[in-house]
Amino acid sequence: MGSLNRVKEYESGAARYRPRAGDGVGDGVGRRTGWVARTLAAVREDLWVRRCQRLLEAYAAAPGWEEGHRFLVRRPALLEERADVVIGELVGAAERVGLSEVAEHYAFYRGILNRYREVGPERALRELTADEDDAVIDLAEQATASYERYHEGCGPDMLDAAVRGYEEVLARAAAVPTRAAAMTNLGLMLLDRAERDGSAGDTERGLALLADAVARTPPGSPERKDRTVNLAGGLLQRHRVDGATGALDRALALLEPLAGAPAPDAAATDDPGAVVLWLNLGSARYARYTALGDQTELDAAIGCYRRAVAAASVAGAEPWSSGRLLGNIATALSERYQRTGNQDDLDGALECIERAIGVTSEGSPERPARLALHAILLLERHDARGALADLDLAVEKFAAALRETPAASPERPLREGESGAVLLARYQRTGELADLDESVAVLRRAVRGRGYEAEDEAVLWGQFGTSLSVRARRRHDSDDVGQAVAALRRAVTLATGTPSRAIDLNNLGGALRLQARLLGTREPLNEAVTAYRDALDHLPPGSPRHTAALGNLGTALLARAESARAEAELDEAVSALAAAVAGTDESAPDLAGRWCNLGHGLRVRHQRTGRARDAEAATAAYRDSCSRALLAGPEAGLLAGRAWGLWAHSRGAHAEASEAFGHASEAAERLMRTQLGREAVEVWLGEFLEVPAHAAYALAATGDPRAAAVQLERGRARSLSRALERGRAQLGLLAAVRPDLVERYRHATTRVTVLEAAELAGVRPAATRAAEL
Repeated sequence: MGSLNRVKEYESGAARYRPRAGDGVGDGVGRRTGWVARTLAAVREDLWVRRCQRLLEAYAAAPGWEEGHRFLVRRPALLEERADVVIGELVGAAERVGLSEVAEHYAFYRGILNRYREVGPERALRELTADEDDAVIDLAEQATASYERYHEGCGPDMLDAAVRGYEEVLARAAAVPTRAAAMTNLGLMLLDRAERDGSAGDTERGLALLADAVARTPPGSPERKDRTVNLAGGLLQRHRVDGATGALDRALALLEPLAGAPAPDAAATDDPGAVVLWLNLGSARYARYTALGDQTELDAAIGCYRRAVAAASVAGAEPWSSGRLLGNIATALSERYQRTGNQDDLDGALECIERAIGVTSEGSPERPARLALHAILLLERHDARGALADLDLAVEKFAAALRETPAASPERPLREGESGAVLLARYQRTGELADLDESVAVLRRAVRGRGYEAEDEAVLWGQFGTSLSVRARRRHDSDDVGQAVAALRRAVTLATGTPSRAIDLNNLGGALRLQARLLGTREPLNEAVTAYRDALDHLPPGSPRHTAALGNLGTALLARAESARAEAELDEAVSALAAAVAGTDESAPDLAGRWCNLGHGLRVRHQRTGRARDAEAATAAYRDSCSRALLAGPEAGLLAGRAWGLWAHSRGAHAEASEAFGHASEAAERLMRTQLGREAVEVWLGEFLEVPAHAAYALAATGDPRAAAVQLERGRARSLSRALERGRAQLGLLAAVRPDLVERYRHATTRVTVLEAAELAGVRPAATRAAEL
């Protein structure tokens, strides 16, 4: 079509041409001759394109490589450089209009012809038809065995040996099938090494080899499909590392046509390649979910993983691929549980990860990540149901995951971050300030680390900010809260467009709310309300995360209403706090704190309006909070009992105040029993000092002066003895020489505390394992 346009332009130009005075006839003829030459060249070019296409189709139609070779000898035009340009344009044109099979067809034969030009026709034919040398085959088998031993947990040296072996195979192999298989295996090994060491060079070379292997494999062959799936898996790995959306889009473009192909016949249903296809497609869907936050993508990912499980049950998949598949299902089900609160998803996730660990060899490079995921799921179940055994086992699993992660691994910062998370969880249950300080220290090291994947960076900064915020609240430290706000702002920015952004917004709101209180300014409080509302807009109603954000919004609105005397906002705060209580599972440890916050809201509204029903409801909420705090943790009991007691004292309700301060006193005793140093004891003493005096006053007011005196003296003696006892422990000095003993001592005191809490609550705890002490 281009040539015809140029011919028409020449003809119309000739009709308009008029010689001017001074023009030479020769000049006019030369000008027209130039037009003719260019037009003829364009016509010939068009004919050359059509000829190349016909020759290529004739070569591809040859019944064998020898027949195709004879065709090329007779018609060598296909071996010219300009033919390669034309075939490349045909590949691109077919891809642009969606004819992927045609593009693959052209690209495959283009690669064969390129090899003819590189090494000459005779050698190229030998590569296509010769049997591979037995020594090369033996070398490949040895390298494959080393690779399998690496996945079985025989150490990183096995992977390096496998890479060296396949480098040599690729250098010595002559036959095209052997070379393509070697490229595939070497590419997969380089990607594994990149995941182990964080090497961008290994990632890029591995992807290039996988792409080259696909191009050298005949279209329509089973090997072509398997190698395409492997290439897509490598692209997914690059997307995880650098967040490149182009790699994710290309992986999906490769996988979706394969998944949509007709189902294999009965004889092929045991194809192990189907397992990897559905596994990689599920991973691609999950990656798109994390990028877009669309739950349909999450559901699709779980569906793909289940297809992979069905294929694996027929094909008898290798343990390492079964472990990876089960681990991915566990991750996806856990994420869906956080969105919907469906306990079946949480139980299913735990079952999958336990099975995955069961098929993972000791020392396997994938074992630390699976142990960490198991710990995370145990924490989620603890948060949902309050089982003490789940918290203990989560600590154990996180410690094992960190211990088994090599110091140079790019996953090390993430493992440290997860360790910081479980330390924070244990602090929230026991009130042990050493755990909180260690959580901040571990996470500070993690965010300063290098090599973690793009999607993990936001998680690490978010967890670091959360731990800082919790410590700032406990120590009333404005420097910590400033760092927490900065860290959480960074996490929100890094998580833009992903589901985790809503979690970071919720945590940022908490840090801002605390900053407003510590600095006595209103602006951070306004920003906190905005952050909570934004988080709620992106969290599914009814999910655990939505419930948490709703309760936090209620607390922020309550703080703003107290200072501004905004009645409508006060009512909205109480409604949000009540909804958070209603949306929390009866066995969840968080319920104690949410009852306490609701008590605060009802108390403030009673003080504002004088409504008796609000006072009655506030008392009931505080009482419920104190009773549930036996399992939630002593900090919740101290704060709820103290707030309730002070309010009852202000109303002259002495019996009620005595009950409330009794809860606070018992919680303070348990808190100080767990502390490992004098400084930590003093922090809790600051919260506790006013409790014994108020408790004694309430008891005296109810006509029991003896109990009042005992309460006063016991409170003073308890505070002094605990401070002196922990001060004499010299655990700081012991840590320098026997840190293992310090950790065992800490674990023992923590265990005693939670066992005592269980006894008080009438709960029979899980049997204590001998290895724990």
